[in-house]
Amino acid sequence: MLGPSSEVVDPRGTVLVSDDDPALRETLVDILTLDGYQVLQAADGEEALRKLAQPVDVMLLDLAMPKLDGLSVLEVLEPPPPKVILLSAFAYFSPEDIDHAGLRKKVTRALRKPCPPDVLLAAVNDAIDELRREEA
Repeated sequence: MLGPSSEVVDPRGTVLVSDDDPALRETLVDILTLDGYQVLQAADGEEALRKLAQPVDVMLLDLAMPKLDGLSVLEVLEPPPPKVILLSAFAYFSPEDIDHAGLRKKVTRALRKPCPPDVLLAAVNDAIDELRREEA
């Protein structure tokens, strides 16, 4: 919800967008911000982990990123981790790689790029709803 100064007054939740493609990252930030989310962003896995020092409800995580890839980020996530939605072209990794690495329990959903905005928002909304049910 936007207040008079166009600031998010009562965000629906906080989402971290972790993707090394600046154009895609900005597009995702715009989509989520317009839908009422507070959005943080990271250009690589190391920056994503630093951003997780603050409370994050959902993380959109690209698998192929510099410095630290998405699988490596998943490996070091400590409970309670944010709800993680993988957003990847799966050119370098596949959903099976996540299963083989034993990381499936840390992933809420996997979406293939390019992802239509309505599908992305539905996935984020579902993850937020799941988080709220777990907290209740």
